[in-house]
Amino acid sequence: MGQQQLLQLSAVNVVVHPHPSGVYNELLRTAYRLKLRCKVHGDRWGMLSQLYKIPEGHHIEGLHGVISTFSKLDPALPWFNEKTTDDASDLDLGEIKLPAYLQPNHQRCHFVFDTVHHVVVFESLPRKGGISARTMRTFLERLFENDRIREKFSNIKITVIPDARTVREILAWTGIRTLVIRVTKPNPGDYSEEDFEEIERRLEEQNADRLEERLHAEEGKALKPSEATQILAKVAEDNGYVEAEGQGRKLSTRSSKPLVEKTTYDSDVETHTDSLLRAVGHVIADIAGRRRARVRRDQ
Repeated sequence: MGQQQLLQLSAVNVVVHPHPSGVYNELLRTAYRLKLRCKVHGDRWGMLSQLYKIPEGHHIEGLHGVISTFSKLDPALPWFNEKTTDDASDLDLGEIKLPAYLQPNHQRCHFVFDTVHHVVVFESLPRKGGISARTMRTFLERLFENDRIREKFSNIKITVIPDARTVREILAWTGIRTLVIRVTKPNPGDYSEEDFEEIERRLEEQNADRLEERLHAEEGKALKPSEATQILAKVAEDNGYVEAEGQGRKLSTRSSKPLVEKTTYDSDVETHTDSLLRAVGHVIADIAGRRRARVRRDQ
C-alpha cells in the first residue's frame, strides 16, 4: 500500500444569464485561451494554466485543470539584505535580471468544473496549493470582469456553496427577529419546476436579476418562515445569501463555514486526477441532491 494522500475540496456555484447550451464550457475555455491573470490576494496572482475535457467513464461532465498562483515582484520596491538588515544596494543586486514572464512561489490548485450543474469544485487545503472558497470566488469574479469576457458573457454570478447545515440551522431557529434573503436568478434546471417557477415569474415580470426579501417580527414575537420563504431561502443557499438575527445572535451563509469535503486516496493505486474526479463526483451528487430535495416542509 502506498502513502495515503489527503484531498480537501470546496465549491462555488457559477451562474450565467442567458445560458444557451454549452455556455459554461465556452466561458472557461475563453478565459483559458485569453491567458487572463488577476490578483488573488496580497501579492499573489492567479491564472488558468491547464484545462482539459473530463474523460469518459466518470459520473460528471465538463472540464478539469489547474489554477496556478504565484507572487508578482514589484520592481519599484527595494530588495532586502538579510545579512545587513537593510535595503539591498546596487552592488548586492549585481546583474540580476529576471524575465518578466518568470514568477516566484508557484503553487498549483487542481479544480473540476461540472458544466451540467455549473459548479467549480477545487482543492482548498493551503499546504497543498489549495485556495479558500472565498478567495476562489474573488479570483473568478476578477477573472470574469475582463472586458473580453464581458463582451460574450454579460451576467455572471459566483456564490460560495456553504456547509449544507447552515440554511437548515437558520430555518430551524425559533428566535429569529429579522430575516434577510437575497436570491440572484438561478438556472431553471437546478430546482423542482414548482419551486423555481414562482421565483422566475417574480423576477422576469419586473425585469429583475435578483430578489431581496426582508422580514421583521412583530414586537415580542419571533418569525415563523412560511413554506414559500423556506423555498426562497433554500434557493438562496447557492444563489445569494440568507441572514437571520435575534436574541443578540446572527447567522449568515455569507460568514458561515463553506462546504468542505475531505477524502484520502492511495497514490500507488489511484492517480491524483482520478481520485480528484472520483471525489468531485460525490460532491456534485450531494449538491445536486440537496438542490432537487428543496423543501416542501422542513419542520
